[in-house]
Amino acid sequence: MKKFKSSFSSGMLLSTCIVTVVLLYAIYVIALRIPVSSVGSWQFWMAVAALCIIIAAMFHGFVSQIEYVGLTENSLVIQKKVGKITLPFSDIRQVRYKKSLMRDIRLWGISGYFGHIGLFRSGDSGNYKAFVKNGNEMVEIKTDNQTYVVSCDDCGQLLEVLSRHCGNRTGR
Repeated sequence: MKKFKSSFSSGMLLSTCIVTVVLLYAIYVIALRIPVSSVGSWQFWMAVAALCIIIAAMFHGFVSQIEYVGLTENSLVIQKKVGKITLPFSDIRQVRYKKSLMRDIRLWGISGYFGHIGLFRSGDSGNYKAFVKNGNEMVEIKTDNQTYVVSCDDCGQLLEVLSRHCGNRTGR
């Protein structure tokens, strides 16, 4: 399998570090308040709920981030920290370079914490699933059922390789 690693842009790495510090501080403050709240009070349950939501969001962001885009003999693989998405070449209808997602609307997901991850919408692409660590190196992959936007360190080479597998359905 040929792998195209997905690295953080410096801005996304800085953003992830800052958000991590803020969330860890929030966990610390909440953890200090839980023991002084009476068990069963609304303050206790609110603190527990906030703690669970923060930890779940941190965990989800970490495990959903993209590791690499891989190409096998017959398919494209979007490898995340946990799990992967496999797209057979026969299902891919169009592959092209995506310039930016800054004006796209986030429908459900996160931005700035381990990348742009989740469901987004743009005028020219429609709804798409994003797995992006670097907003300067993105590829849009359209299938019959779904559109994906992924980042990798050398999206130009990825597009070139995909053009051989997908014919003239690629573009920059």
